[in-house]
Amino acid sequence: MDEPDRLLHAILDLTGWTHARLVHELRRTALLLREPAPVGLNVVTVNRWKQGRQSPSGYYRRLIRHLYVSTHQSAVGCDEVDPMKRRPSLASSTFLPAPARLGFDGRLADSLAEVVHGHARLWYALPPSALLSPTRGQLGVLNDLRAVSRQGPAAPRLAGLTGHVAALAGWLSWLSGHRQGASAYYTFAHGLAGELRDDRTQAFVLVLRSFMCSDHFRSEKGGASRALALLDRAVELAGTEGPPHLRVFALARRAEEHAISRASGAALAAGRDLDLAERALAGARAPDPGFFGYLDRDRLAGCRGTCAVVLGQPGEAVAMLTGVLDSTPDELAAERSILMTDLAAAYAQQAEVARACDALSRSLALGAAGDANRIERILAVRHSALSRWSDAPEVRRLDEQLREAIGPTPA
Repeated sequence: MDEPDRLLHAILDLTGWTHARLVHELRRTALLLREPAPVGLNVVTVNRWKQGRQSPSGYYRRLIRHLYVSTHQSAVGCDEVDPMKRRPSLASSTFLPAPARLGFDGRLADSLAEVVHGHARLWYALPPSALLSPTRGQLGVLNDLRAVSRQGPAAPRLAGLTGHVAALAGWLSWLSGHRQGASAYYTFAHGLAGELRDDRTQAFVLVLRSFMCSDHFRSEKGGASRALALLDRAVELAGTEGPPHLRVFALARRAEEHAISRASGAALAAGRDLDLAERALAGARAPDPGFFGYLDRDRLAGCRGTCAVVLGQPGEAVAMLTGVLDSTPDELAAERSILMTDLAAAYAQQAEVARACDALSRSLALGAAGDANRIERILAVRHSALSRWSDAPEVRRLDEQLREAIGPTPA
């Protein structure tokens, strides 16, 4: 959703503002971004934009997009105080020297990129709630720097970093169960990438968006065809000459969606994508320093196990997933939880109810309570794979644990 009329409707629906208040907020946004003050902006103009009768200029599109993100960010709510907020981060004013607040050069770009990628790398090992608030802070600082450095030689790189952090904020919002906030951040990131013609960031955002419309993650059912369309485009944009870890990410996700589709040739398509992903990973000269720092052969093996579960190949899935679990370190609790959940589904397909319940119980004890994606996967396996045995003692005990931890289970 990047059309100005739709963004304006979303802002007004969320905030309840009048058109006059919206004009005021757009003027305030221009001031915040250090843009020139709007000239001739009034309620009539806003109404024409909203109705699609007039198209705003690029200047006003930037203001509208920024206001859309800020209003949706506010709607998501604030995180509780946690230790991560006390870690050094880009949001800290002590990180930026005084000249950086007035301009931007290549050396500062290198420093910021190092901090951004180092911060992004933490998502895999820490609860999403621990990173979401400081990531929002990073985004605010970068966006302000982007505004004051728009004409500088490093402006495109700074805009690219801003888009990358916005995408990360969207991902963390989705993991925390804030779908509306995730959508807002993805829209902002994709818009920036489009302006820069940045195929890599566009591909990254498309892969992240694919989770939101995937049947595998308990979102709207029937989303597999849409998810595959997003991932086809992401694989195309990632290309074969770009960063290998981005290509691995896109191919592995597409393999999952091929498996979920259960279409003719789904198993072959999933296997082909995973083979391509393994070749791309083998071609990487070093581990990724940022978001994809977790990607290694074990993660792809885990993806093969997930695909085997979805394709109804429980014996193969159990062999793969147990092997990956043995080699996954304890500190990657969220990953171990997801692998354990998929293993439970494979056991259920083999009618090994007790082992399935034990695996789900152990999965529930791992990871962070605020990781909505992890919890929803546990609930999905309980609902879809164990419903035939709801009266079994093992399943009843599991339901008690689920109620104590997260409330009533699905019917």
